[in-house]
Amino acid sequence: QLVSALNTFVSAYNTAISEINIATQPPIVVTGAKGSTVGGSSQSAAGGVLYGNADVQSIKDRLVNMVTSLNANGGTYNSLSTIGLQLTDSFTQLAQSTSGSNAGQVAAQTLAGTDGQLQALDVSKLQSALAANPNAVSDLINGASGIVTQIGTYLTGVTGVPTNTASALLGNIPAISLIQGFENANTSSIQSIQQQIKQITDNVNMQADELRQQFVSTESTMAGLQSLQSQLSSFFKSN
Repeated sequence: QLVSALNTFVSAYNTAISEINIATQPPIVVTGAKGSTVGGSSQSAAGGVLYGNADVQSIKDRLVNMVTSLNANGGTYNSLSTIGLQLTDSFTQLAQSTSGSNAGQVAAQTLAGTDGQLQALDVSKLQSALAANPNAVSDLINGASGIVTQIGTYLTGVTGVPTNTASALLGNIPAISLIQGFENANTSSIQSIQQQIKQITDNVNMQADELRQQFVSTESTMAGLQSLQSQLSSFFKSN
């Protein structure tokens, strides 16, 4: 049962991290010789819709920190890595090829390092930990400062929805969740931009109305001058 539960956790965790990675991935700018852009385009692959969003990135950083941190109780089995759960050591992402026949093209490349996701559970390592100290493993997962409590409590604050476990509801529901706070801030920014656009539009329309009035006035003046010119011409010719 524990193996199944941990596999489910890994799947759910990796799905969340993957979605954040996709949403925050940077755009890819492909350059040709001497820095010129290929095909006249400065961007060959658009970035994620939340690229550069520090708020979303902070959620990922916090989750990664939780699955890699040490348990406060110490001991031999004081981190998920000691029971078979480790971060990936390589990952795939889109990047510009710099050599070979695909040089200058955007393609998936495998890079060293981690993208924050977890590797598949090392079942043999988990079984060894359970055989050596099952209480420590249980405390690491379900203890007062275990990974379930940490992530469950944090996600309650992030989503505003309590995390329901077999024994209790984790975390206190905030008046405004972290995500709701982000949405409120974005909504406020959008409304501010819309107000600025309206002010600019109103000013442009006002200036356009003034110019039209000036144009009509100028035409009226020109018509009067032309009429006067015609009258003067007739007068001088008759005299």
